[in-house]
This record gives sequence, C-alpha cells and structure tokens, in this order.
Amino acid sequence: MNSETQLWTWLLFGGQLPVQRAKALLARWDAEGRTLSEIFSQLPNNIASLELTPDEARTLHQPPATFSAPPALRWHEPLYPSGLQQLPEKLRPALLFYRGQLALLSQPIIYLPPAPLNDTEQEIAHEVASLLLDENILPAALHKSEQAAVLLEEMTYTEGKSLLFLRQGITTVTLSELESAFLDAGRLLIVSPLPPDASPNPAWDRALEAVEFAAAHRCILTTPGQLQTLPQQGRGDTLLIGEIPDESQQQASSVQSKALPTDILLWLAAQTTAAPAPTAPPSPAPPSEPEPPLRPEDVLRTLEKGGAVPDVLKARLLGKKDS
Repeated sequence: MNSETQLWTWLLFGGQLPVQRAKALLARWDAEGRTLSEIFSQLPNNIASLELTPDEARTLHQPPATFSAPPALRWHEPLYPSGLQQLPEKLRPALLFYRGQLALLSQPIIYLPPAPLNDTEQEIAHEVASLLLDENILPAALHKSEQAAVLLEEMTYTEGKSLLFLRQGITTVTLSELESAFLDAGRLLIVSPLPPDASPNPAWDRALEAVEFAAAHRCILTTPGQLQTLPQQGRGDTLLIGEIPDESQQQASSVQSKALPTDILLWLAAQTTAAPAPTAPPSPAPPSEPEPPLRPEDVLRTLEKGGAVPDVLKARLLGKKDS
C-alpha cells in the first residue's frame, strides 16, 4: 500500500499530469482536508466536486499498487520551512525530498549563498561558519559550493550540524565520504525540491535559488559580489560581512553590513528577539471606600514633627480666626 507521500510523488512526478496542474489540485484538496488516498478511492466518480476532467479522472483512477519514492516532506507538514509558504504556488515546492535528520529543520536556517571566494573572503567564511556551528542554529549552503566546503571543514572541529541544498534529484547526487559520514552521524541534512531522478539543469538555477533563500530564516554574505544576484525576497533578512560598495547600494537597499564576523551574534540576537506578546489592558480596580479626613489636630502634630509651625497656619488648621 502506498503512503500518502508516495502518492503525492506519483501525482507530481509520475507523468500523469503536468506538474503545475498537479500542484493546483493538491493545494485545493489539501485546503479541503482531503487525502489522495480518499480521492483516488472515489474515482472515477465525483469528478465535478474534485474539479477533475473525465480524462484526468481516468488517468488517476488506478495508481500503481506499489510506487517507490524517497522520503519527502509535504508542504503542509509542521517542519516545512515557513518561508516557503510565502512563495507563489508556481515556485513553492509541494515536496521537499531529503536525506538525513529531518528534525534539524526545527532550528533556524542561516543560508550562506554560493559565490567564488578569494583568500581573504575564505578566511571570513571560515570564521562565520565556525561561529554559526557553535550556535543552536542550522547553517546552510549549496551542495558543492565553496561555502559548503567551508561548512564541512569547520564541522570537523565542532559538534555543529548543517544543511545542504541540492539543485538535482536526491537519488542522482554523489556524496563525498565526509558528507556520508556526517549523514550517518545525524549531523547533516540534504534537501531537494526536484524530482528524485532529476539531473542538474542550469535553466532551473534561478528558481531554485529563490527556494533556497525563502527556506532560510536569515542569509549571510561573505563577499560583496553576492549582492549582484541577491533575490528580492532575500534582501530584508540579509547581512553582509564588510562594507557595501557604492555601486551596489541600490541593489542592497535593505541589506545590513557589519565590519566583523563577531558582529553576527549581535545581529542574530536582534533579529530573533521576539516581541512581547500583547497583553489585555488591566482591569480597572474596584472602587474603594473613601478614607475619613484627618482631624486638624492630627495634621498639626504631623507638621510639628518637621519643625515649628507658624501661628497663622496653626489658627487656620484649628479653625480660629485672626484676632
């Protein structure tokens, strides 16, 4: 018996329907609380309520008895990165295929976008990676990028964990011995939104880059060159280590810059500090009984403790008129 996730994989990538049509149907059925198992059991009936054409109903009527698919996270499940929910449906992955410890997605994701690094930038990237791996967060990079190599090297010196994004299918990637060792140790998670058997295709890179930035809670740049290709949705939560060049000011209008990698911790703390929860206005205090007025003699004794009281004031307090 196929699991719900396997049925999603078959519907999306089994060649029965165009992917965008399958995603639109999944979005509708998911919003209605319907599972694919229930829907397929109703076919070929009730096609009007399911918004299927007769041809689509016949195509989907008999899914394969067994359909092998790697583990995947569906877009409505709790660990699915919340930032991806903000993407338009065309870009938002219905499934995230993965290898490794899926529970790592419960930690904030800090993305180090891919870019060539000179010697100085390499040193900065190593310091940044070391700082992030020591925190309770999940630094992320693109598989086979220079940033991924830095992360993996720094992981050998710490107990930190990290995430690698793939721009190919989860079953077509070849992992290094170090990556395999970290996977086995539960310290690495690898994810891909592409069909499991997909080969790399540069034509998809821009869309996949948008997914990577949206999946991350924050992004850190270690070279100004990354500003030129920074997606719009990544600019509000992005930090550049160093100064923003004058010619890049317009592209980086909402990117923050810091002089030192050690400033990252302050930036993260400022970005992740939760605002206090709104509280209801305090209830008015119940009316209290008015206290009886003090007797003039008591007021006079209190004043006399602080020193001599003029005769005129004494007379007024005691109700005596001036003679």
